Amino acid sequence: MARINNKSKYPFDPIVTLDDFLVGTNGGSLRKETRNYPISSLIKLLEEIGGVSTNTFKVVLDPNLNKTPSTGDLIVSDLAFINNTQVKVSKSNTSGADVSTYLGFILNNKEFFSLKIIRSGDYNVGAFAEVIEFTEESDHYIVDLKILEGNAYGELIEGSLFTIDISPKLSIFRNTQPPPVTIGGYIAGEPATPEDGLTVEESFNKLLFPPLPPNVSFTTSGQAIFNEPSPDVELNWSIDIRTVNATLSTIEVEFKRSGSSVWSSLYSYDSETDGTSFDTSFTQVNSGNSSNEDYQYRIIVEDSSGSSSTINRTITTREVSFFGVSEQSSWTPSIVDEAGISRVLTTSRSNTFTGVDPDSNDFTYFIYPSSYGDISKIFLDGVEPILGAFTKIEPSTSVTNDFGESDNYNVYKSNATNAFDSVTLIFE
Repeated sequence: MARINNKSKYPFDPIVTLDDFLVGTNGGSLRKETRNYPISSLIKLLEEIGGVSTNTFKVVLDPNLNKTPSTGDLIVSDLAFINNTQVKVSKSNTSGADVSTYLGFILNNKEFFSLKIIRSGDYNVGAFAEVIEFTEESDHYIVDLKILEGNAYGELIEGSLFTIDISPKLSIFRNTQPPPVTIGGYIAGEPATPEDGLTVEESFNKLLFPPLPPNVSFTTSGQAIFNEPSPDVELNWSIDIRTVNATLSTIEVEFKRSGSSVWSSLYSYDSETDGTSFDTSFTQVNSGNSSNEDYQYRIIVEDSSGSSSTINRTITTREVSFFGVSEQSSWTPSIVDEAGISRVLTTSRSNTFTGVDPDSNDFTYFIYPSSYGDISKIFLDGVEPILGAFTKIEPSTSVTNDFGESDNYNVYKSNATNAFDSVTLIFE
């Protein structure tokens, strides 16, 4: 018989299984015979001597977790540690010893302990698993867990032995008290952590990389004119997600008139149902504007961290007024169509007109919607009050626009022709 250390005769084999044997001497025999001893028997003997279980289990891959663990099985859905959110583990280890008391202690005290899953004989392969919840069956446990990428090294190996040990939950920070001041993502007045706490990685990310609202650019183009067909409104937006490791979650683009409290949806995006592609523009087609209420738009953007931004835009509905000069001393609605009268879009009676320079036979007219009320002040070149230089034509008169819509207008006419010489008039 060759010597045991003869590696040519007995090649080195780093993989040890329960079915392997060791060569040794039978110490209980007078003849001291050489015998083969199963590895499984040696493990059981060590358990009996030490009075503790080795907590060793064989990895079994079952993607759907439909199998029931046999003695010593650790059933996983994926060989990548971090992809496992639930496992099944036998109440007996690979040598058949009952370890339910030990495992049950860890699981029932999940707020204090984690599971340390290490490949037997190789500490370079393993993971620390936070127990979320568990269910106890007659011969096994179903364990919901969370394994973070930073807490896993290497991968599980189907058929290999892994040891499940207890690990103090030092990697969890738990404090539901609200901080007195805001520091990073820890907001004053809000619980510092959820009830189940944060991992070290999550804690530092919250401190150093707090959730930030998305940067959103939102523009509108178009105008609204009372009693005239309104042009289409173009809405455009761009989005920059700023929260670390967050992604775009939802977009809502909405519309309403200023007199309403109800928003109507124009465009909606949800990453869970719409994938990663989203629109960055929308055209609202308007057929008319029979109301003098403003058009209001808003965009609401939320990322996967829950941070959100809301941007509002308003297109003000303006009304048609008229300003200019005419030789007619008596008011008639046809004056608004004369060459010397300009169409002006306004939102009130307060308006400024520059370069006012009527000819020797021209009167100066300001014609605006009666809903604006009466003029209370007029200034020449921003300084001199000249309210008495104009007279209001009574009563208010109806003016019909090019689209057949009518509105009542106030008419103010200068008392004299050629009353101004390249001046600025301010009406209030």
